[in-house]
Order: sequence, then structure tokens, then C-alpha cells
Amino acid sequence: MNNLQVCVADVGNAFLYGKTREKVYVIAGPEFGDDAGKRMIIDKGLYGLRTSGARFHEHLSAKLRTLGFVPSKADDDLGIRAQADHYEFIATYVDDLLVFSCDPNPIIDEIKDDYILKGVGEHEYYLGADMESLNQEWQRDSVKSAISSNTYIKRVTERFELLEGGNTLPKAAIPISSEYHTELDTTPFVSPLMATKYRGMIGSANWLVTL
Repeated sequence: MNNLQVCVADVGNAFLYGKTREKVYVIAGPEFGDDAGKRMIIDKGLYGLRTSGARFHEHLSAKLRTLGFVPSKADDDLGIRAQADHYEFIATYVDDLLVFSCDPNPIIDEIKDDYILKGVGEHEYYLGADMESLNQEWQRDSVKSAISSNTYIKRVTERFELLEGGNTLPKAAIPISSEYHTELDTTPFVSPLMATKYRGMIGSANWLVTL
């Protein structure tokens, strides 16, 4: 995209950066020494609290705004910053970052001023998707990278075939026959195990469409 380089990064201990708005306390254990048994109010974000993800999102969004990145009209989690001859982008998904720029490293360094970043480097695999470098034919049109779901499809298929005892999953031209009407179905309900498998398949298929 416009000859931009792509760099991925993961924020370490992400939920611990924000401050919680929940009124939560813990009773200190023996590891607190003389303070054992005291009630302690949670101030910072904490893994397990319902709103910790939202608090980190606010913290990260504020940081990106100070760097000049403005949320796009299409997606609040896609930040845009104008440069003299191009635009820079940061896509965020919880604590995963995808930075697009002619040179992503200065942006990464600015983010490192506030966060511990892990897995910084060239893109290979991001949120289940393959990040692939395109050939010269594409690069002539200033398109260097593309997202592919090949690896995700392969892994999901292998996992569900294993759950089916190693049997190959049947192929279907369409997800469901147009002749099938759920309101007329009199077959018995599936077992809890089969229901879990079904929900897993639906979840995986939903993410595949998202990719």
C-alpha cells in the first residue's frame, strides 16, 4: 500500500497500564508481610476485571493521539497521521499493533517510551492471518503486502478433523441446503460435547470471514 513498510508489535502486560474505574479491593495475603489481612483497593488495571480491556484501550488511544494519530472514520481502531508525501497508519486490536509507514521504526520507538513491546519486527502472522510480501508485479503498483488466511484455514481444518477422529471434513457447495427448514426439524438435540464442537466451528468460521 503506497510503498509502505509494515511492522507488528505486541504490548506486554497491556491491561496493567490503565487505571480501573471499578470499586474493587483484595484482602492481602501472607506475601504482603505486616500488611497481610488488610483490605487493599485496586487502583491500576488488573487482569480479570471486566473493564480492564476498555481502560487499556483508552490509555493506548490517548498515547496515539499525542503522536498525532487520529481515528479514521471507517474504524476507530485505525489511526491515521499525515506526512508530507504519504499517510502513516496504526491498526490496533486489543494489545496487538500493526504499523504502516515508509519507516515504522521511529513510530515503534515513540510507543516504546510508554509501553513494553514484544515481538517487534517484520510481519509474518497477525491475528491468525498470514501477512505476505507480494511479488514485483504488485510492487510496481506500490502494493507490497497482503493478508491471507491460508495458515488459519489449514490449522482450523486439522483441529476439527482431529476432533472427528481424524476423518476428513466433508465438502459442501453451500453452507446449508435451501430445502432445509429448521422449524420442521424433529431430530433430537445434540450432546453437550457436540454443541461445544459446533460452537467452536461457528466461532472459527466467523473469524475466518473477519480475516
